[in-house]
Amino acid sequence: MTVSVPSAQVEKEFSTRIQRLLRTAKFPGFRPGKAPLKLVEAQYGGKVMQEVMGDVIQASFYEAVTGKGLKPAGGPSIEPKTAERGRDFEYVAVFEVYPEISRLEISGIKIERPVVQVTEADVDRTLESLRKQRLTWAPVARAAQSGDQLTLDFEGSMGGTPFEGGAAKDFNLVLGSHSLVDGFEEGLIGARAGDQRT
Repeated sequence: MTVSVPSAQVEKEFSTRIQRLLRTAKFPGFRPGKAPLKLVEAQYGGKVMQEVMGDVIQASFYEAVTGKGLKPAGGPSIEPKTAERGRDFEYVAVFEVYPEISRLEISGIKIERPVVQVTEADVDRTLESLRKQRLTWAPVARAAQSGDQLTLDFEGSMGGTPFEGGAAKDFNLVLGSHSLVDGFEEGLIGARAGDQRT
């Protein structure tokens, strides 16, 4: 959709904002609000015009789609065609619209309500999952066994040389989770607090 905004509208908004800025602008050698208009335009005109264009596009696009009865499905992609001072501002707005959906006849449609069968095994699995989510840990004096969580420091090496990513401190490991290399967790079964193993 091509939208055209009269240059007079753009210039009016630009002039209003420049005049507002003129009252507060500070320049060396001039009292606040006393700087020449041309100096203010030279310093701030580009930025002010960008702001004006942004606001003009937003307002004119909304007015254009409302006037045509369109319902955009998202924000438009704006491609300016003319943006020169003294000429009408034109831009192309590319956007998608919601499709028109005609009324459907559904009186003859049969809907089957799905029936879910919940078994004892389903209930048990859900309860076990909830139990694990709310699991709390407490220190014990016995030797470590499968299902226990250990907090440990370790350092791995190959041929006596440490490798990157093979070390950790205060690492929490649940025995039996199989989250580390084969044999690592098995080697910790029976360990007690303070033990060192290789």
